[in-house]
Amino acid sequence: MPLDRSFGHWIARLYRSSQNHHASKLAKLQIGRGQHSFLLVLFRKDGISQDNLARILHMNKAAVARALLKLEQNGYIERRKDEADLRNNYVYLTKKAKDIKQQLFEVVDAWTDTLAAGLTDADRDSLIELLKRMGDNADRASENK
Repeated sequence: MPLDRSFGHWIARLYRSSQNHHASKLAKLQIGRGQHSFLLVLFRKDGISQDNLARILHMNKAAVARALLKLEQNGYIERRKDEADLRNNYVYLTKKAKDIKQQLFEVVDAWTDTLAAGLTDADRDSLIELLKRMGDNADRASENK
């Protein structure tokens, strides 16, 4: 299959471009590559477990722990032990994180608009639905290994 017909090629290209864009725009806030994703999840559901974050973001626990450590060191999150089970950490946004919420969403929304330039609302809806289905297919294929 030619590279320009590979779904993986285009998805990887979009991912790398998105990571580079967000890292550039958020560097002054000391939010590193990929760390914005954790904040976006926490803005929807503050106080979730580290394991839950890993599941939602489809990342391994070690990578999640490293990213959270950096966010914690930069004052954006705090982790609290579950008193009933000390193996579990729950992750909470700090005031510093809440203060940059609008700025973070503006960066992400502007990038989404850049990527979707020239697409109709129907195109955008269809694309999201197709990508969700592809993500579900990938999850099922990964589970069957």
